[in-house]
Amino acid sequence: MSATLAVINRLGKAIDGPAGDLEAAAERVAGRVGAAVGALRAFLQWAADTPRGEWPEGAAEVLDQVVTACSQPQNFTAEFQEVIALINMFGSSSRHLRRPARRIARSFQTLFRSVTALEEWRSTAVEIRQG
Repeated sequence: MSATLAVINRLGKAIDGPAGDLEAAAERVAGRVGAAVGALRAFLQWAADTPRGEWPEGAAEVLDQVVTACSQPQNFTAEFQEVIALINMFGSSSRHLRRPARRIARSFQTLFRSVTALEEWRSTAVEIRQG
């Protein structure tokens, strides 16, 4: 039993460092997505408020690209919940694994929040494009 605990303890220590790296990377991605959110929202608001005849060349294509690029993560929510449940189950197996599992889950949640903005952008771009 003590050998098993020693292995679990080493595993917890071994994944804690990369979990910290993942956490930092997820925060950087979220920050960059946050900056893009402001810019894209401004563009979508401008496109909604500006008559189509006044749009510069390429504006409609940008809307099409937003719709195409943002339509991929629609089924992502269920898969995300499964991954989080698996990570939490892993963390609940030992107190040594709890901290790294929480850090990994928090990283995935940070990334998921960034991805959820894509659906909002897609629906707004579709409305503007159809309008």
